[in-house]
Amino acid sequence: RNAVAGCILATDIAKHSSYCDQVRELVQEGASRPSAKQLEMELIIKCADISNVLKPFPIARRWALCVTDEFFHQGDVERTLGMPVLPSNDRRTQSRVDSQILFIQFVCAPFFESIATLYPGLRPDVDRMHENSETWKGYTDMELEETRGSIEDFIRLPSVGSDPDQKTFEDLLCLTAGTEHDFFADPLTAPVIGAIAGAADPGAEPARLTPGLQIMVERHQESLDNSARNSADSSPRDSGPMGIIPEAPSP
Repeated sequence: RNAVAGCILATDIAKHSSYCDQVRELVQEGASRPSAKQLEMELIIKCADISNVLKPFPIARRWALCVTDEFFHQGDVERTLGMPVLPSNDRRTQSRVDSQILFIQFVCAPFFESIATLYPGLRPDVDRMHENSETWKGYTDMELEETRGSIEDFIRLPSVGSDPDQKTFEDLLCLTAGTEHDFFADPLTAPVIGAIAGAADPGAEPARLTPGLQIMVERHQESLDNSARNSADSSPRDSGPMGIIPEAPSP
């Protein structure tokens, strides 16, 4: 039981520095691998936990979307509950692409470089991680979101809170233009989109809005304008005596 618990706790990012130090010490001692089996098991689990950065880029890119979705959804809940939102969880300010570059540079690279010394078989994967980092530098958040995939991926987004209808769709709205499904007209998603867009700061600089939120604000304003026009068009004409509306003259 303790062995399993130790392996699970090895995924705690708060322990990352400790593991880096332990691996670095093993490398300095010239060890070929940890002598303690428990530590070796924990290192294996830790490597697996953050291995998305080692994958071929199309897979690493998909994992980047999943991970940042999770962070942003947590930030949405934190904001809804009036809790402080961690910078990494704030979809309004955090760049998905930048988060991947910094994660590789400051978290993964130091750890995996030492691991590859203990386990040389991982060297090709570590080299791929550095290649992925360079590839990320040529990406933008918009380009990343455009690779998200199918509408099925969109619908399967985890919901915010316990209500399955309360989904956060902001980051996927860039898909709308390329699909036949109009999420702004969908009775399930339109109220959620309107609520999120209505809460956005209309005076915010465009650069401070993520692409999805920018689309939401623009489309929400269009919806309000259309509603106002439709309301004006449907208002009754001035009535004559007895409240009778005169018929329009024949052409």
